[in-house]
Amino acid sequence: MTWSCISLSQSKSIAPFFRNLLLTLFMTMDLSSAITLHTIRPSNLEPRAPGPLCVFVHGLDSYSGTWKSTMEKLSVPCLAVDQRGCGKSEMGPEDEFSQNALVNDLHKCIKANTDEPIILVGHSLGGRIVLGYAARYPENLAAVIIEDMDIKPRPTSSSPVPITTEDRPLFDRRAASKRELTESLEEAGYKLDRIDQWWDEGRLTKEDDHFWSHVNPDFRRLCYQHVLSTENGHTDCQTIVSRSPKLPCYLLVAGKKGTVCEESSIEKMKCILSTQLEVHYYPVAGHSIHNTESSEFLQTIEEIIESTK
Repeated sequence: MTWSCISLSQSKSIAPFFRNLLLTLFMTMDLSSAITLHTIRPSNLEPRAPGPLCVFVHGLDSYSGTWKSTMEKLSVPCLAVDQRGCGKSEMGPEDEFSQNALVNDLHKCIKANTDEPIILVGHSLGGRIVLGYAARYPENLAAVIIEDMDIKPRPTSSSPVPITTEDRPLFDRRAASKRELTESLEEAGYKLDRIDQWWDEGRLTKEDDHFWSHVNPDFRRLCYQHVLSTENGHTDCQTIVSRSPKLPCYLLVAGKKGTVCEESSIEKMKCILSTQLEVHYYPVAGHSIHNTESSEFLQTIEEIIESTK
């Protein structure tokens, strides 16, 4: 499929209107409802080399812990966040959930940790969130990295885990027993073998007096409804070009058997972002490149870090 491109700077009629409208919306958003996100840093206390802070954002059915190994091996300071409703971060009111809210949460977290430009890395759904952040706060970024996510809208019906629109109480991540938590996740549509894998990986844990799910089915449902099913990815790319045409953007694409990216959507991103976007392919990697091809992933991140110094 071939995309015909008209950049925001080239359009003399429609583009200025939309650009000004977007900028007005971005600059007037209320940050007062932003949630204080739980974060983790590398457990080793070895001094880190000078360089930009790397901030990592997880995807669906995940949490900050997916980045532990990556952060331990990087040369510069880094931290990973639990998005709202995931890991140890609170959910907040459901009616306040939106891509803007997720971006607001991330901005509050970043500004609490540094005033210097950062490298922002997002995996899968997290890639859509970092694109949204780059559209709104490009001045806070040295580079943005999207790990295996394109900008194609994805309806809720495309979720590999069935998503119900029926009214029901929010998922309770706390349970009295391992069996209770396992059964709750099964009722939410997850397969038992996947749940067992999460126990092994630490996404489901035994706390002092209860059991805890770092995975939240409601986060999946709300992200499909308010982020993945929208045209925000396309709009965010256009806004990045308009507001920060020199911001380096990187797209890391997993192998054919693991990637969720569609080539036509990658071409669309190339078309919009042009020379701002650099695409890296990892032919044998699974969807989680940072876990399945960790050495190659780390090498790419270190190269990007070096390029920003």
